[in-house]
Amino acid sequence: MQNRKLSTANPQNLANNVTSIPPKFTLSRAPQSFSRATIYFWKDTGYFRADSSLNPLLMTWSLGVEEQFYLLFPFLILIIVRFRYRFRLAALTLACALSFALSIYLTTRSSGSAFYLLPPRAWEMGVGALLAMAHIMRPDFAYGLTSKSDVLAGLAALVLITSLTTLHDIPFPGWAASLPVGATATLIHTRGSWLNKVLLGSWPFVAVGLVSYSWYLWHWPLMSFVRIASDEAPCLTVMICVAAISLGVGTASQRWIEAPFRHSDRAPAPTLIWYGCGLAFVLSLPLSFIWLKGVPARLPPKVIAAEALAQKGRGEECLLEFGEYQPRSDDVCMPKHATIALLGDSHAAALSPGLIEEARRQGTQVLRLTKSSCSPLLGFTNIYRDHPEHMTACQTFLALAIAKALHDRDVSVVVISGAAPKPQDQRYRRDRDLLHPVAIEVAIPEGLGSLIKLFQAAGKAVVVVGDVPQFSFDPMRHLTTEALPPRRLIARATGTFLRTADGRSSDVMHEYEGPSKLLEIVALKHGAEFIDLRQQFCNVHGCAFSKDGVPLFFDSHHLSEAGAHLIDWLVMRCPEGLQSIEPAFDEIDRIKSPSDFKCAHPQKSSRNADPESKRAE
Repeated sequence: MQNRKLSTANPQNLANNVTSIPPKFTLSRAPQSFSRATIYFWKDTGYFRADSSLNPLLMTWSLGVEEQFYLLFPFLILIIVRFRYRFRLAALTLACALSFALSIYLTTRSSGSAFYLLPPRAWEMGVGALLAMAHIMRPDFAYGLTSKSDVLAGLAALVLITSLTTLHDIPFPGWAASLPVGATATLIHTRGSWLNKVLLGSWPFVAVGLVSYSWYLWHWPLMSFVRIASDEAPCLTVMICVAAISLGVGTASQRWIEAPFRHSDRAPAPTLIWYGCGLAFVLSLPLSFIWLKGVPARLPPKVIAAEALAQKGRGEECLLEFGEYQPRSDDVCMPKHATIALLGDSHAAALSPGLIEEARRQGTQVLRLTKSSCSPLLGFTNIYRDHPEHMTACQTFLALAIAKALHDRDVSVVVISGAAPKPQDQRYRRDRDLLHPVAIEVAIPEGLGSLIKLFQAAGKAVVVVGDVPQFSFDPMRHLTTEALPPRRLIARATGTFLRTADGRSSDVMHEYEGPSKLLEIVALKHGAEFIDLRQQFCNVHGCAFSKDGVPLFFDSHHLSEAGAHLIDWLVMRCPEGLQSIEPAFDEIDRIKSPSDFKCAHPQKSSRNADPESKRAE
């Protein structure tokens, strides 16, 4: 379960590869050696944090939880032995119950805390300790179900297999964790069953069990490196081959590293000194990379440029994450006398560099009101499975953000932007009915239409920005793979390398085109201006994801700063409408510039334009 997705892609992962280790990799490597990986990954959860499948050391969080448990559990036992003998089992049961209750509570309120921290996960290991204590204190309990052990073991195996294959869409751990934990405890308890003696006791299972720890340490980094180097998700055959390779490496490390340490003929002191020096050497590697800031000179210029662009982000300084609802009120996000307000989700935040540049040309500033995964629809909110609290947070944010843009007398133009949903998306809920999903065919016309009319009634011009094309791959990661020979070799060997030409690709998700068109229909129906980003980035040859080797997208569906600066905002200077002089792309595949358009009614369009813009028109 450690590979459950709790977050989205992080920019620093674009240099993760076999031969070049980025700062993000070393930062996650250092704490895991001190069992602090749980804290590190807990703090690293969020909307724009690294996809768990791309973090080579994510598996260390579970090792950290175990180490913390083994350090603290003896002290709990010292407390429990002070109880009367007959109450000791009850005391440990109560401790496990409290941890389980905390897990259920946090799973619905702070999934990252529930998943990574020890207190809500301690009960899972505590159940094993409870079972061991029961077997020691009550021998009759250990053998009381001998006649039914085969049935119980069979049912436990069925529950375990079912839980491992069907719990992916259920908030975890919480109640869902009780199934695999309970089934595993039952299998251990029924050690005399046929399933344990004959099947699980056979030599193949025993052999795998002996190397399972080493296999566990190796399988995740190797699989992560393959995913990092792949433009598309590696197929099952590729991952099975990687698992087999990691089994071989794990067997070797168990044979020549783990076994000698556990069964050494040397005296304890020299053994500890020898392995202590080895640990110090291993720790020196990530610490040296941190001190040298990742040694950026080892990377090609294109990768360094992409990394620098990624570090600039996508307007996150004003983007609220999960759990936040109060719009930022500092001078960066809410500058005084701003005449343009930007309202929307993370896709709107990604537009902000280009919109801010346009605002400066007009001699004004931008009020930025953005929150992750919170669509700008009046009377509706969004649900997010891994963050149950997001529904009410989004609802509150929209109320505060809309009120701010509505009642700010300086704001004359409101730019609305949000990610286009999938046709069958079930994310929307009405403010007055948070239980029942609302189809996008209802939510977008009602929510967006009502929001447009609300701002127009207050005398504000409204500009709706359509969504960008969403790629089936990560453009920035693809450009990095293309520039790094080891990653390119892995991608080609696994058949996951996409061949693109001139920074364009046709591998886009067409299912988003319908909802994007619906946004345009609603905007034009209510008299708002509409900016079609698909038209600006796509033509018959595909959609642009890079220009002159510079990534235009941060990931598969968020613009980079370079991409945001290529957006044509001329409609902001032409409130009466535009008349196109030429199409978005001509035959030589040139992205349009402001000179490609003119205002449909130039005599009425000067109120929002600066003097230089007027002369240009």
